[in-house]
Amino acid sequence: MAKFRCICGHVINLSSVDGKYHWAMVPNDTVEDIGVELEEGGIRTAEDFYEKFDKAANRVYKCSECTRMYVETAPEVWDTFERVSR
Repeated sequence: MAKFRCICGHVINLSSVDGKYHWAMVPNDTVEDIGVELEEGGIRTAEDFYEKFDKAANRVYKCSECTRMYVETAPEVWDTFERVSR
């Protein structure tokens, strides 16, 4: 079961993350390219769509305890972002 510990100590279980704490981040250019393929009939099934989308996406997780954001920028490489009060 894949999981990691947030800096705050909370353990994030990657295999059963609640949808409100797990996102996919995709570049706008890729979204536009997928849209063009949809319009032109190059993507015929939902499986084709999700394959292209997932291939381009960076996984993003939000800690439910402290709200830090973790963005996977390469396989098993995570950048961490923390809210800063102003």
